[in-house]
Amino acid sequence: MKGSCPRELSEKKEAALSEHATRSAGANATREHQIDPDDFRTEFERDYTRIIHCKAFRRLRHKTQVFLSPEDDHISTRIEHSLQVASISKTLARALNLNENLALAIAIGHDLGHAPFGHIGEEVLNKLAKKHFNSHFWHEEHSLRLVDELENVKDYGHRGLNLTLAVRDGIACHCGESLKRKLAPHRNKAPDHILRKRKRDLPRTLEGCVVRCVDIISYLGRDLEDGLRVELIKPADIPPLARKRLGVSNRDIIGRLLRDVYANYQKDEQPGMLRFGDHVFEAAEQLNSFNYERIYKSDLVTRRATILEHAIRVTFDELVAVIDRCSGDIEAVTCRGTAIPKGVLKTLHDFIQEDLKTKELKTMNEINECVLYFIAGMTDNYFLETFHGMFRSEV
Repeated sequence: MKGSCPRELSEKKEAALSEHATRSAGANATREHQIDPDDFRTEFERDYTRIIHCKAFRRLRHKTQVFLSPEDDHISTRIEHSLQVASISKTLARALNLNENLALAIAIGHDLGHAPFGHIGEEVLNKLAKKHFNSHFWHEEHSLRLVDELENVKDYGHRGLNLTLAVRDGIACHCGESLKRKLAPHRNKAPDHILRKRKRDLPRTLEGCVVRCVDIISYLGRDLEDGLRVELIKPADIPPLARKRLGVSNRDIIGRLLRDVYANYQKDEQPGMLRFGDHVFEAAEQLNSFNYERIYKSDLVTRRATILEHAIRVTFDELVAVIDRCSGDIEAVTCRGTAIPKGVLKTLHDFIQEDLKTKELKTMNEINECVLYFIAGMTDNYFLETFHGMFRSEV
C-alpha cells in the first residue's frame, strides 16, 4: 500500500492510550514464529481473528456454562459467556483508555479449553490426569495448549495459532473462579513464566487483568439470571445486601460493578490497578457465595454429576484400552472390534496423528494423555453421542 496503511494508523493512535496500556508493536506482541505485519490489522486484532475462526471456538456453542444440556435456548452456553466477556472487557478497556483490541482477543479466547459439562467435566479430567499421568487438567492451561499446539492451520506451516505473548498470557491467567478485591498485572515476569500456580499467577498486562475481572462480573449476574429463569431461585432469595448494592437483573449487576471499578481506578491511589470499593466488593462476595450454594451446588446442577463422572471415566478407559490393544500403532486404531463408533475412532486417530507430527510423542503414556485432551475437546452432545454409541445407555 502507498503511504500509511490502516494498521500503521491504528498503531499511531495507540500513542494516546494510557501509560498503563499495552501497545501492539512492543515486546508483548511478539510471536513464537515471526510473521510479516498485516496491512489492516494490529497484531492483537489478528489474534482475535485467528481465535474466532478456529475449531475450538466453534465448539463452545455446544458446551455447558452452568446448566447441563439445557433445553431452553435462552440459557447460557460457553460461547455466549465468551462473547459477553469480550463485550464487557472491550467496554471497560475503552473506559480506562487501555488497548481494547488486546482485551477483546484475550476475552474471546479465554475459555477455549473448557471440557464438556462445564466444571463437572473439568474436575473429572483433573482426577484422571492425577491418577494416570501424575499431572493436572486446568481449563486455563488447556486453553493455552489449544492455541499453542492443538489448533493447527495447514497454511501456517507450524503448530498452533501462533498468538502474541500478551494474548497467550491473558488466556492462561484469566482464572475467573477467584474473586479478588484488587488486581494488578505482573508486568516483569519472564515470557516463559505464563502459568505455574493456578489462581495465583497474574496476567502480565492490565488488559489481561480487565478480562480476569470481567469474567467474574459477567457470570455473577448472568448465572443468577439463568437460575431465576429455571425457577431454581426467586428474587426474594437473593441476599438483601446484594440486592440493595448490586441489584437483581444481570444488566444492573454488570453496570454497578463496572462503574465501581471505573470510579476506583480514576481515584488513582494505586496507578495501574483494578479494584472494587469495600461496599461493592462485600456485596459481590455475598452474591458469589449465594450463587455457589443455591445454583452451582443445587440438585438441579449436581444430580447428574455422579453419573457423568462415571460416563467420562469409562469413556476414557475404553479409548485408552483401544490404543493399548494396538500397542501404540495409531494406524490400527480405526479397526473395528470395539463398541466405539467408527466415526469416533477415525476422529481420535486423526487427533493423535496430528499430535504425533507436532509433538513427537514417544511413549504410550504420552499417547494415552492425548485421549484426555481428545475428551476435553468434545462438546456435551458429541460426548453423549459417543457414550451412547459405546454402551447403548442413557446418562
